[in-house]
Amino acid sequence: MSHQEAAADDPSLLCGAPSSVVGPGLVPRDGGRPPLCEDLGLDGTMKAAFAWQTFRTRGQTLEIHALLNYGKHRSDWVREITGLAGMIGELVIVAMEAESEKAQLLGTPTDPTASGYAWRRRSLRFFAEGQSNYLVTTGHLLANLVLRVLALHPCFCLPEPLAKKLQLTDTKFVPFSDHREAWLSGNRTACRVMAVIARRYALPEVSALVSELGVLQLDPRWQQLEKHRGGQYHRWRTESAGIAAFDRQPSLATRLLTGEMVDFPQDEPFLDGERVVDDAAAVSRLALEALGERLQPMLDRLEPAIWAFRS
Repeated sequence: MSHQEAAADDPSLLCGAPSSVVGPGLVPRDGGRPPLCEDLGLDGTMKAAFAWQTFRTRGQTLEIHALLNYGKHRSDWVREITGLAGMIGELVIVAMEAESEKAQLLGTPTDPTASGYAWRRRSLRFFAEGQSNYLVTTGHLLANLVLRVLALHPCFCLPEPLAKKLQLTDTKFVPFSDHREAWLSGNRTACRVMAVIARRYALPEVSALVSELGVLQLDPRWQQLEKHRGGQYHRWRTESAGIAAFDRQPSLATRLLTGEMVDFPQDEPFLDGERVVDDAAAVSRLALEALGERLQPMLDRLEPAIWAFRS
């Protein structure tokens, strides 16, 4: 019986649950072990993700210190910040586990048939896009964490121009709110607004934290993730490789009007399908690397920024 199965019968067993784990893969494989984080070049990212979850485990201690130094309202912000840190760590861990699945699906196929190839490519795309979703969500949570650090300033407020740019409502922006107008989107506009707020405070510890978020937002690998995800969700979504689909360009009408001879071969390669799956896998991997490079620097600057408002 697994720890989780035993805990279903006896919830007290969860008291000994680990704060950080990386699980085995899910896709079928021909024996051996799945690739580990170090095999994938993600050992540093894994350690940083675990460190974010470890920071979460210090939540009560940090909350008590905040209560003594900042008072009740601002100590609630500290509690929410530590909770967000745990969420960020978990999302990154799942993104790394998805990379293990992708590595196996990119390997030598066990099923040489056309249908086997098609499901492998769809599965690869599924893990790549799920990974992309978690990475984008991580970016949103990082931005909201930084905003809540800024809210620790005793005179913090969101004047109308800034609130409008962040798409927030000052009265809704309170600790533990689930209101949509209490949570911003982690984009470059939000990062620029928070940089303006941080400069007003003239505290280097706070500016350093905001700057780290800005480095991630400006990373070409991260920008490509946002562009790719936006295209797949909101515009034309090409079918995956391995099926008898069609490429958009050039259209049949264009080819006929230019005098091209047109036939209808049954085995014409579906190039768009190959490209879109390869792009999804590559873009999510590069974005994971970009995020991994920023995780530890951001965490190193988080606690100094939290306590920068004591004086």
